[in-house]
Amino acid sequence: MAIVLYAELIGFAISLVGIVLLLVALMRKQYRAMWFKTAMWTFCIIWPLGTPLLIGIVFSIIVMIYLSKHKAEFTNLTTSPN
Repeated sequence: MAIVLYAELIGFAISLVGIVLLLVALMRKQYRAMWFKTAMWTFCIIWPLGTPLLIGIVFSIIVMIYLSKHKAEFTNLTTSPN
């Protein structure tokens, strides 16, 4: 049974690394593709389900507020042929 818990902790640690990389791409690197905004909103809904409840809710609310405040910065980066 302890092996199962170690595997879960390793998976949780790897997922936290992924969350941190997404937040760095959003807040520090200023990646502003339209699909990224949609993906971040989706992750904000899913995060409270996959992380300890309070941590997931806090991170989700922070990211939702950030996405709402910077809504105009996300544009569709595709160019139309002339």
